[in-house]
Amino acid sequence: ILRGRGSAPEDTSTNIEVLLHRGHRVRGIVQDAAGQALEGVYVAAVAADFGAVGDWFRSDWWATRTAIDGAFVIEDLRADMPHALLLVQQGFATAVYEFPADEAQRAEVDMGVIRMLPPASLCGVVRDEHGEPVVGHEVTLAGHNRDRWGARPAPADGYDARNSYLAERRCTTDDRGRFVFMDLAAGDYVVSASKFDSHDRITVPRSVEQGEAATGIELVLVRGFAIEGRVFLSDGGIVPKCYCSIDPEDGQATSGDVEVKPDGTFRAGGLAAGQYTITVYPYPSDADRAAGRSFESIKIEHIAAGASALRCEVPVHALVR
Repeated sequence: ILRGRGSAPEDTSTNIEVLLHRGHRVRGIVQDAAGQALEGVYVAAVAADFGAVGDWFRSDWWATRTAIDGAFVIEDLRADMPHALLLVQQGFATAVYEFPADEAQRAEVDMGVIRMLPPASLCGVVRDEHGEPVVGHEVTLAGHNRDRWGARPAPADGYDARNSYLAERRCTTDDRGRFVFMDLAAGDYVVSASKFDSHDRITVPRSVEQGEAATGIELVLVRGFAIEGRVFLSDGGIVPKCYCSIDPEDGQATSGDVEVKPDGTFRAGGLAAGQYTITVYPYPSDADRAAGRSFESIKIEHIAAGASALRCEVPVHALVR
């Protein structure tokens, strides 16, 4: 605790007290399905949240490897955040297990014997509406082992900051549009891929069982029509960061949301036939704000899918002196 009131050396307190919260530990033993100890398994205690109102994102991640007898100990865990245990070893199903609900009241959490089981896999393909492979497209798998919560009931569906680390994987399609996820535990998963130039996603739920090689997943993305254009400023200045939102006017099930390139051009694909409204959202830079420059969002209606060379002029406001 610093109690100085001035900026001179003599105003600075020479007694500094730093208060630390005592951490707790977790221990356990990792074995295979036959009960043999597994050495070298990556084990991590993972916590993540946004804390109390006004707090920034917080995380607590401590990891180790199992010893020759399969044992592990992880120290210095925060008591004010709920943890889950992550276990990863090539050739075994990746698994997640929640700490007990009363973790914060314990000096030590004993997870007992944890069995790593034979893995499953899940593969599929991403194609467009013409049956052609979609190459180099990101595919996401969300889900975790079915016994993650043990005997406790799983919580109601909702956002959990830890799941971006514990229950999401990503890969990219190959030159034939194929993708595969390995080392999966028995559980319920959702495979998804973003539509072209959109935040919307195509999703396919799929459950896998221990050791299963699941196939047959197909994600169809519609290339459709595109709308292309250029954003420019009314005073001819440098285009700031802008986003273009493309919203349907005729009840189409497609839309777009793209960032404008530094040269002012944009392209939104994957659109069904029909008319759309284009809204440009400019964001002034620090230099623009310092100079007193601001920009208006603009809306352009009745743009047909397939339009190109669209010109979007953003009004510029400046201080008058």
